[in-house]
Parts: sequence; C-alpha cells; structure tokens
Amino acid sequence: MGALLDAVTADQAGIQERRERERSRMTHQLFLQAESGMLPAEHERRTAARQATSQAWMIQIAAHLGAIWPQAPADLADRVEKWFGVSGERREVLELALAHHVAAGPIDDLLTRERRVEYGGSARWLAEALGDTCDPTGSGGPEFAKAIAKRLDSAEEQIAARAAEIREPAPDDVNLGEQGEMVAHIEAVCDALEAEIGAK
Repeated sequence: MGALLDAVTADQAGIQERRERERSRMTHQLFLQAESGMLPAEHERRTAARQATSQAWMIQIAAHLGAIWPQAPADLADRVEKWFGVSGERREVLELALAHHVAAGPIDDLLTRERRVEYGGSARWLAEALGDTCDPTGSGGPEFAKAIAKRLDSAEEQIAARAAEIREPAPDDVNLGEQGEMVAHIEAVCDALEAEIGAK
C-alpha cells in the first residue's frame, strides 16, 4: 500500500464518523421523499446507500492528502465536503458518461455495472473537487481531474481483478460484492492521486 492509502485506512475513527454522518443525511433525504409520497424503490435506496458510503470515503481521502502532499490545506476535507454539497450534478454527469463506457465493456452483470459506475463516478468526482478547491499539481483544476480520470481508466483491469479477489470467497454475497468494488476503487484512486501528485 502507498502512504495515502495507509493513512486513509488507518484512521478508523475518522471513517466511522464520516460514514455515520453521510448515512444520517441519506436517511433524512429518504425520509423526506417518503413523507412527500414518493416512497423510494429498492434500487433507489441501494443507490443512495452506495453514494453515502463512497462519499464518506472520498472525504476521508481528502482529509489525509497531506500524507503525500505536505502543502495540502488543513481544512481540505471540509472544503471537499462543501464542494460535494453543491456539486451533485457533476456526479450525475460523470456517472452517466461512465455508464456508457461500462455498458460497452465486458461486464454482463447489471449489479456489477451499477457498482462500477457509482464507485468510479465518486472517484472521478473527488478528482474534480480536489482540482477545483486546491489544484494539488498546479496544472489547473480541470487538467488535474482529467489526469486522475485517465489513470483510473488505465486501472480498469486492476480494479476488476481486485474486486473479484475480494468477492471470490462468496461470489453471490451481495455485501461482499459491494465491499469488493468499494475497496478496489478506494485503492485505485489513492494510487492515482499518489502517482499524479508525486510526478509533479
């Protein structure tokens, strides 16, 4: 593991607090939908839970970017969290583009496609947030986001293999499938950030 991934995974208290906060927000939003008469379908609840989990992990990564970039602002996690709060449409755009790409690939299982799109979209969303809020490489926010997306695209086979490795003990276990995709994408985006920032 790289220095960033080590720092991110070692901070168990931090990720627990962030996951609880994002889960609370998700529950509140679903409650408001149900109260207005729009009871979320199972698919919508599953998507909301996945997005809450991935968002918590992306903020966790931002919180520990200083492990590989000493100039990282002390309040970077707060900046990224606020950026996420007003940039939900960008996540949707990224996921839509990724969905077209994944649909044209070798993945037949629809649930795996969902996971790949939503976790992959979150990773690219983080890259945009970092580029916009602090531009770690000085190349300009959009260029930084593009560079991270390119590295993630190049890591597609690695992500698939890592997810399959985690899922291997029980391929039909839905929770293990979620964990596999989540871990594979966390590792991939940490590697991409470390490689890109370290190259400058």
